[in-house]
Amino acid sequence: MSIYNITYSIISNLLNVPSKRLPKFKAWLAVLLKPLQWLQDLFANDYIFGELYSDFNALTIYQPGDRISFTDNRNYEFIFENPSSLANLPPDLYPAYWLVIQENFIGANDRVKFNSQIIMLEWELNVWYRNPLPADQIYLGINTDNENFWLGQTGEYSSKMSNSGSFATVWLANINTVANYDFTVYVPAALFLTLGTNTANREKNVRRFVDKYKLAGIRYDVQTY
Repeated sequence: MSIYNITYSIISNLLNVPSKRLPKFKAWLAVLLKPLQWLQDLFANDYIFGELYSDFNALTIYQPGDRISFTDNRNYEFIFENPSSLANLPPDLYPAYWLVIQENFIGANDRVKFNSQIIMLEWELNVWYRNPLPADQIYLGINTDNENFWLGQTGEYSSKMSNSGSFATVWLANINTVANYDFTVYVPAALFLTLGTNTANREKNVRRFVDKYKLAGIRYDVQTY
């Protein structure tokens, strides 16, 4: 059991005097403490551990208290009395009908582990974009310059030359190539198409996430496969 979990109906019953521990009094106290229980559950479950609810369905008739995970990766709770059984009420078009209960469906316990390490950043991207398929994962490719001898205007900018070829680490080549990016984010083409209305917006979508965790000065590009 989480150390954050509190069941207020139990606590209120324990704190109540024995003569008042009747069903009607217990129910009355539970009603009074319902807002506290709602907030506690939201913090102890959704915020700490994360919660991925069902996606919004335009054909579903939502009732107050129903929760969804939307395309912006926020969690929402429906707060509109729906006597006409209206459907197709997405949060982006009807914000007054939905309450944002979590800005990020990923729990704080996981988010504190996020960093720029390759294996972690790959995992973060696949979690963020809800991509559990092992065969079509988002992954990072590390780009390196080829090991050629570079001749600069001064020795400071030139490659090092060893006295013996057995100790050489670079060699002369007809063509030297330079990696313009330190790494590449490879996104499955089918997933990439869902990230925006055009290629530029889709790439910005990926960059908004990666830029939060990559090291400063590291260059990268986004490609599909």
